[in-house]
Amino acid sequence: MMFSTSKKPDEVVHYTVLETRSSEVTLKNIAPQEWIKLNPGTVGFYRTQYPPEMLAQFVAAIHEKSLPPLDRLGLLDDLFAMVIAQFMRFINEFLSTHLLFSNVLWY
Repeated sequence: MMFSTSKKPDEVVHYTVLETRSSEVTLKNIAPQEWIKLNPGTVGFYRTQYPPEMLAQFVAAIHEKSLPPLDRLGLLDDLFAMVIAQFMRFINEFLSTHLLFSNVLWY
């Protein structure tokens, strides 16, 4: 698993290999208002299920375009996958996040 942050959105700031089904990862020197993106560049073959609090942190990054384009697309794709997998509680997050993309240019 790889991680990027709002301070370094285009860089991998930490990576680890999961050896079990779940694991706890601690990133140091991350302020509460900073976002953390798993799978930067959307290159890994895994889905990320963000809690609503973490999704909310991406709102400004999407508006400001500080979240790179592939990560914006990956975020939307992960949310859509959660809806398809019948995690119905994510449908509101998907719809509200999807609406943020209405004014985003993809080039």
